[in-house]
This record gives sequence, structure tokens and C-alpha cells, in this order.
Amino acid sequence: MDGSNRRRRHADLGARRFNPTINIVNNYFIAGNNGTNHPSLGLFYGDRDGGDSVDGGPPGCTTQGQIVTNSKMGETWTAGNIFPTANCDRFSTVSAERPVPAADKVTTDSAAALVTTVLPDVGSHFRTADEDALMSEIAGTMGCGNGSRGSGELCDGADLGGKKCTDLGYTGGTLACTNFCTFNTLACTASGLSPSQVLNLRRMDKHP
Repeated sequence: MDGSNRRRRHADLGARRFNPTINIVNNYFIAGNNGTNHPSLGLFYGDRDGGDSVDGGPPGCTTQGQIVTNSKMGETWTAGNIFPTANCDRFSTVSAERPVPAADKVTTDSAAALVTTVLPDVGSHFRTADEDALMSEIAGTMGCGNGSRGSGELCDGADLGGKKCTDLGYTGGTLACTNFCTFNTLACTASGLSPSQVLNLRRMDKHP
């Protein structure tokens, strides 16, 4: 997500109105407890899901790709996102992605692939057991762990997509799947030797 907020004061209301210029692209939104007005939503505009006096959007649900030009949502572009089923606010107010300065541009993966490309490396390099459990819980919410390899997943449980260690450049061994639906090659062998398993290595640790 990238963009900035431009504030404009309305003299007749004596309040500030936010006119965002933002690209909301390739995000995976998970329903969360966001208050009484929107308990099962991942993203909402204004005060509540669906059109309201704050966002000025149309009543009812909108679709990603639908363009609404008469709202109060400034220049908003949404594309490639995965939303909770109940999420109604998905519309754009412009017909194309807003320009981003070259120095501020970031690369992104598809929303479906985030479980394998982002979650495994989120946070500190040496995550605690609780942090790993949290990431695994999020991965499960995103569909990883149901035993059926989905879009963006390399594997899921015992479903390895027909892959073996030898397909990944190893000479043998047993391929497995991680909690983030990526391949676990710890039991694969190379040149007849099993790789060492080094876990939670710290900078101050030294080889005997």
C-alpha cells in the first residue's frame, strides 16, 4: 500500500476531511474484530462498511474494479487484493494506479503468494516459538494448512504437488512441507550427506 493523505478544511463544518491518494494493491485482508460497526471486515472506508456519510460511497456492496467517481475517497485505486467475503468496500475512485515516485516504488507479489513469500521471513531473524505460532496462525487463516495446495502455495501438508527432493537439486531424501506452505528440505540429501540442521544460531555463538 502506498500513498499520502491530503487534508482539506471545510469551513462550514469546522472539521478536517481526509482526501487520500493511495494505491491499495495485492493485499490479503483478514477479517478481524474492528468494533461494533464492522466486526468481520478487513478493510472499510469511512465510518462503516458500505456507503456512509463519511466516505460518500454508494449504498450496499461494491466490487474490486468498480469505479465510483462521486465519493469522498479522493484518488483511491484498489487491485489484486483478497478480501473477506463480507467486505463490501472494495471500489476505486480512479481508473488506473496512481503515479508513485521512482524512489518510493516497492515490488509486490500476488496476494495469494504472500503466505509463502512474506510470512516465512516476517519479523526478527530469530523468531520465538510464540512468534512462529502467530505466523502459523495467520498462514492458516490465509488457507495454508488445509491439506490442499492452493494458488500461491508450493505445497500444503502432504500435498507436495508431485515434487521430490530430486526435483529441487538434491540426490535423495524425503521432502516435506512447512507451516507456511513452502518446501522443507531438511530431510533431503546432497552427495549422500544430510545437511546439518542449525536452529536459533546467535551472533555470539561459536563453533567448538
